[in-house]
Amino acid sequence: MKRESMLPASMKLSLQTTMPKAADREGREAFETLLEKMEHLGLYGLELNIPNLEEDIAPEQLQKLLAAHHLKLTYVASGSYAKARELGLSASDPGVREQAIEAVLRHMQYAEKMDPECGVIIGT
Repeated sequence: MKRESMLPASMKLSLQTTMPKAADREGREAFETLLEKMEHLGLYGLELNIPNLEEDIAPEQLQKLLAAHHLKLTYVASGSYAKARELGLSASDPGVREQAIEAVLRHMQYAEKMDPECGVIIGT
């Protein structure tokens, strides 16, 4: 079934998932298969956790990959990045809070490189 038959034309649906690590060949193949399925279903975009940001995929590479499937990056989610590093904006340790703020800023910069309309989901 195509999107037109399932949803109102004005509705934009996105899916949230996690970017596999750069070295995870099998995960990368599964990710590309997911993008193909999303395109087939007529989804609009992707909300993406990127555990290692540019180490996992450069913004330019992700833009090309998503464009090939007519998808947009709607949000970059910071939760997996923060969790892997035990960061939290409400941590009692001021040093951890500062690192968490820096992480959010990195995610904001990544999102800005992707698309001026791309947002950031702040997870701690």
